[in-house]
Amino acid sequence: MNIGIIGAGNIGGTLARHLVELGHRVSIANSRGPQSLVALAAEIGATPVSVLDAASSGEIVVLAIPTKAVADLPRGLFANVPGRVVVVDTGNYHPELRDGRIEAIEGGLPDSQWVAQQIGRPVIKAFNNIYASSLREKGLPRGTAGRIALSIAGDSAQAKAAVLRLVDELGFDPVDGGDLADSWRQQTGSPAYCRDLGAAALRGALAQADRSRVAEYRAEQEARIRKQMAAQTSPRHVPGSQTMNSKPDKTSPPNPPAPARAAEIVREYGPFAGADRIHGVSHDGRRVWAATGAKLIAFDPASGQVTHSLDHAADAGTAFDGTHLYQIVAGRIDKLDPASGAVVASIPAPGHGADSGLAWADGALWVGQYRERKIHKIDPETGAILRTIESNRFVTGVTWVDGELWHGTWEGEQSDVRRIDPQTGEVIEQLEMPPGAGVSGLESDGRDQFFCGGGASGKVRAVRRPKRGPAKTS
Repeated sequence: MNIGIIGAGNIGGTLARHLVELGHRVSIANSRGPQSLVALAAEIGATPVSVLDAASSGEIVVLAIPTKAVADLPRGLFANVPGRVVVVDTGNYHPELRDGRIEAIEGGLPDSQWVAQQIGRPVIKAFNNIYASSLREKGLPRGTAGRIALSIAGDSAQAKAAVLRLVDELGFDPVDGGDLADSWRQQTGSPAYCRDLGAAALRGALAQADRSRVAEYRAEQEARIRKQMAAQTSPRHVPGSQTMNSKPDKTSPPNPPAPARAAEIVREYGPFAGADRIHGVSHDGRRVWAATGAKLIAFDPASGQVTHSLDHAADAGTAFDGTHLYQIVAGRIDKLDPASGAVVASIPAPGHGADSGLAWADGALWVGQYRERKIHKIDPETGAILRTIESNRFVTGVTWVDGELWHGTWEGEQSDVRRIDPQTGEVIEQLEMPPGAGVSGLESDGRDQFFCGGGASGKVRAVRRPKRGPAKTS
């Protein structure tokens, strides 16, 4: 089957990976353009395309984007798409945390009905009430005890049947959740929302839902998310967390140490002419960008040759959103045209000059704060902090790859690249750099390598990313 996916975040990316493994032909798109998805698509076997092409390339098209982003889709996106093509909405409405208030939904319209109105096309509600981690890891063959069920709501019996079959293929028991008007029963915070229930229990949860409490369900779920976010910024709740002025307790760690292994450095680049220090790194799908203080340089990771340079101050982290570069300069983040170096826009940096790493993911910037041992997710338009994750080490670089959050550390002679739980900040695994090889900037190529800035060495080091086992499928 040909399947188009618009959105390459946690749900969209996980669906793309599984569907390719099942033998489907997947085209994947996001708001940053196909170039930003080259590495991910090559890794999983999908085809990176534009949003317009994704909408017209499938027998099923999946919208895996925030609710607020639906209104920003190209006008008439589905105008010329045949009526037999099934459109799936995976979204959840979060008015306080992300989407802003949408009056029609606040007035009681189910969020997927609002989506259908915006795109001028009937939709099927599916994959909204499962966490990406469960979708990624918990699929089981049909008939296996403990198989999780997923509900699907929609008005077309034929379209719904196609999605029900897909759910079964992915390793979950499909449950008919009724018409699209009934999709409020599986919306944010409802009894059927993200509880990994079996089929019978899920049907019971759908029946248990009370329409008069939809706004209450949503508010309670957002309150739970806020509580998690607050816990991430409180040293009392984050394993091994420290504030800027606290000292680590080396005698009684609160949790067993995360698995650690020696980092495998597969290649070194530089030093580069006129660049005696590396402050940050990024990857645009073809080239590695390095912040060298007085300028940004781009080099070909195959040859190591510098191919481009921009005369722009670059004294900390660098990121790429598929179209523009972002560069930390003193207390601000500049948005740059990568061809000319022209500043398109600027926003305040959250650390006001104490910032380090920078990454782009999920439509937002992720900014490391070195001595405060924090990673902030910020709005790329305003600089507003959307959430905060606390580490127990200095943060010298940040990157996301396949839904995994990694950051670099460097304290004294010890430096490593570590994967942390994005919900709790707990360290999951560590790649320990050899003595003298510090990390000052971190970026993934989207596949099997990290690029690590080498500070005063003037070098960039390629470090092999640990291999993952095959994802579970039905």
